[in-house]
Amino acid sequence: MKKLKTLFLYYGPYPFHERLAKTVNADFLPVPHLSNNPNENLFKKLIRIINFEINMPKDYDIYLCEGTFAFPAFVRKFGFLKRALIINITADPLLYYLKTKKIRAIGRFFFLSMLNEVNSFICEGKMEKKLLLSFIPNAKTIIAYPSIVPKVRRMILKKSRIIPDLESHKILIIANNDAYYKGIDILIEAFQIIKNKYVDAELKIVGNVEVPNEYKSIKDVDFMGFRKDIPKIIKEASIYVHPGRGDAFPVSSIEAMLSGLPAIVSKDTGSSEIIMHINKHLVTTLDPKDVAKSIDWYFKLSYKQKLKLSKKVAIFARRFNEKEVIAKFKNDYQSLLKQIVVK
Repeated sequence: MKKLKTLFLYYGPYPFHERLAKTVNADFLPVPHLSNNPNENLFKKLIRIINFEINMPKDYDIYLCEGTFAFPAFVRKFGFLKRALIINITADPLLYYLKTKKIRAIGRFFFLSMLNEVNSFICEGKMEKKLLLSFIPNAKTIIAYPSIVPKVRRMILKKSRIIPDLESHKILIIANNDAYYKGIDILIEAFQIIKNKYVDAELKIVGNVEVPNEYKSIKDVDFMGFRKDIPKIIKEASIYVHPGRGDAFPVSSIEAMLSGLPAIVSKDTGSSEIIMHINKHLVTTLDPKDVAKSIDWYFKLSYKQKLKLSKKVAIFARRFNEKEVIAKFKNDYQSLLKQIVVK
């Protein structure tokens, strides 16, 4: 197979997606971010997008997209990029929002139309693949599980002798940007239920996440903002809770587990596919009462039981290392190209 010229179209990029793009020797090009900022002039936003579409390079064989597939797909609608391949890394909540009808009308029609222009998909976990196939049953896909950034992995393992504060009633979540996507509202409601039973309970929310002001006044809910000392914060907690709505495969849950901190996630969070095999009580619904029930189950465990679970999740999370993940991705990606490249 001839060497294919690849362009990576990205918003972030997210560290794992950046690593995938470098693995396939892609050139990098940022795209206009379609923010929901109400203060941003809609006309100016539209001009930015049109300018990008006009000036986007049209001479690449592959357009590898970090959820940015709509840009090359839209260009294709106008007769360009007919022989190029569009490959999308499917890892954002778009498919989940389409499935749950959060995106409706014109937006729904637009994204489904653009999705059908994509040649293949790199799905971040089985949940994303299942969602995708519900819209495009014959989609060509591979699954690539995210890995913990090597620097963070080394930092966590270096401190691995420090055991989390398993006997405390401290709850942790690491989340950025979209509070709805991360299920922050669900977690806070669940925490208020738990607080009635465990008066010393605390909820630590790390990351730059926007929430209604009324949540910020709730007793013992600490919005800590961006922090660099994540391993230290993880070690001070008793349980990690992530009731995401369509969160493909949050690495934060795996980082917590690698530190020995058990993680409770919703069934609508992609990492539930592996966590359910550790203990079914660690996977819950999006109902705050069910989330609280899972937290309560964990708090009631003996220290010996918690310690056993802590060791189990730490061993389980070790498999998400970059070396193994990238080696598998290389093989799967080459197999995928053999299916979609026109001879």
